[in-house]
Amino acid sequence: MDRSGVNGDDLRDRVEHQDVSLFDQIPALLEVDDRRSLLALHDACAKVHGAFSYLEIGSHLGGSLQALVRDPACDAIASIDARPTWMPDEGGITIAYPDNSSARMLRLLGDLPGASLGKIRTFDVSTTQLSPVDLGLVPSLCFVDGEHTDEAALRDARFCRAAMPDSGCIAFHDAAIVYRGIAQFLRELDAEAVAYSAYFLPATVFVIEFPQAKLRDVEGVTSLILENYRGYLFSLQSNDRYREFFNHWVFREWRTLQRRLLKGRLERWAARETAEKLGQTTGSASAMTHPTQD
Repeated sequence: MDRSGVNGDDLRDRVEHQDVSLFDQIPALLEVDDRRSLLALHDACAKVHGAFSYLEIGSHLGGSLQALVRDPACDAIASIDARPTWMPDEGGITIAYPDNSSARMLRLLGDLPGASLGKIRTFDVSTTQLSPVDLGLVPSLCFVDGEHTDEAALRDARFCRAAMPDSGCIAFHDAAIVYRGIAQFLRELDAEAVAYSAYFLPATVFVIEFPQAKLRDVEGVTSLILENYRGYLFSLQSNDRYREFFNHWVFREWRTLQRRLLKGRLERWAARETAEKLGQTTGSASAMTHPTQD
């Protein structure tokens, strides 16, 4: 029995049934479907491995750790976060992270019923400043949710791959933002002939699992794969702000002007081509009418 009076079996049941209220106490920038997907991967790891270790890159307040820190099936957690006060984003914005510290995260997690803070190791650095051996664990599940740039996502994915065995799994948050980094990582795996399977979970979680992981065969994950259309549509809808921005009347007029300029250039090019052909034809006809005298 944990100190909340809720036993581990009850918690495991909530994880298995994707009870998203497990994320309620600490703010987490996760869509409802993201929460379901993370719980499904959490549950699958427990069912496949029994006990498992977890690596997270980008923890901020610890919102995505709320179920893991309470579940005995997750026996070790490594949290890597350089703890910046702001971060760039491929979406073209800069995101502020005030009072971003591991101490604050641990304080918030410690208020959760049944939390086991002793299994968490924090690293207030970038993955460029660590070696996988520094973690003190071999993760079965990695969650990449740090700096939302393609370069950082690729860098963090490489770190995760180096840290895990062939039974490991990497999940990327906000895949619609860092998709270029993910795509490059997949190209690198293909170039090295590394076996893997990749799939998308709603709302924004892209998963790469290596041959022995077998998480996708667990019912909770399988059922969400069948719902991946929801994530596909969510990703497209996340681009609406760009469509609205570029459909502003100023940009519509600018595109109209560009089309007119392009049309004018094409018309001038066609006229020049026609004139050159006519000139060549006239020259040939003249040569035939006035043959050269020997």
